[in-house]
Amino acid sequence: MSHYYVAHHNEMFSGMLVARLQAAFGPGSVAHTHMRLEPGMDARKAAAKYAASAEIILVVIGTDWVNRISQPDDFARIATTYALKYQRRVVPVLINGALLPDAALLPESLRKVVYLSPYAVNDVENDIVRLIASLQRSQQSQQHAMQQPDQRPISSVPRPSTLLGWLLWPFRLVWWVFASIIKSLGWLAKTIVQQALKSIISLIVTLIVFGLVGALVVWFVSNLLQNNMDAAQALATMADSIREMFNTLSNIQSVIPTTTP
Repeated sequence: MSHYYVAHHNEMFSGMLVARLQAAFGPGSVAHTHMRLEPGMDARKAAAKYAASAEIILVVIGTDWVNRISQPDDFARIATTYALKYQRRVVPVLINGALLPDAALLPESLRKVVYLSPYAVNDVENDIVRLIASLQRSQQSQQHAMQQPDQRPISSVPRPSTLLGWLLWPFRLVWWVFASIIKSLGWLAKTIVQQALKSIISLIVTLIVFGLVGALVVWFVSNLLQNNMDAAQALATMADSIREMFNTLSNIQSVIPTTTP
């Protein structure tokens, strides 16, 4: 799906904006309300689908915007409604001296627009360049954040300092071990979902590692139940190793080439 969506009413400015966005991010990264569709495709459903799936929606607001979106089947209204419904990032783009309208003048599904920070266009050429530069910085920041490995410190069981602490320490150790396993499995599940969105190869690698870790956990738990408390100490060490393995896996996956759907 497209990364950007432009909800407009076929103004001259909108055509320039769409063309510049496509030049900057690629034709497949930009969709808009008056794009060419396949024969027989419902334009209303297309507007809802593309807007709901895009990450950033630019809503072009001119002086007659309120009158145009008063029609229930207006494509820009439909697209903006679904973008707000699915909590996408919506940016009102004010052109021709337009201002954000009063919320009372808008349908209930669009009233949130008046509370969003707008981007006012006064100098068309320069303001489009600045808008695209802002979008590029935002995209680069998101990509950088996604590539950062998890740097959370590995927790450990504090050594007891009293006699009672030493007596209770084995039980605290066992409890900490199982809590660490549960947290690690939860973290791995989250990692699987994130990597599945990036690349099928990354997903396969993650699943293989998950299976190996699961087998090791079962083996150590069996030792804990069948042998003595030394197995618990080994399990504690294994829990630390598992988390280190997850951090290493995250670093490895960050360099695996991703596939574009």
